[in-house]
Amino acid sequence: MHWAWVLRHHNPDCHWVGDKHKHRWTEGAGDKEADEPQDIMAGVTDPVLVWTQFCAEARIRHDGRLKAPPPGQEVLSA
Repeated sequence: MHWAWVLRHHNPDCHWVGDKHKHRWTEGAGDKEADEPQDIMAGVTDPVLVWTQFCAEARIRHDGRLKAPPPGQEVLSA
């Protein structure tokens, strides 16, 4: 399975949105519609910068601290 396929979003009007997308709420469609934010340039490998850019784009003030997640476990040990 190709992950880009899983992360893409299919809007009700049959428009595909990329892996970086934001859902919006409307009375008619609920949360089924999404768009690609142009102000969020960071990728999934930098979640702290994504959050910072998201807050700026959405005009949200976040006074807390967001730290990078710990590295993932590569191999399960027996």
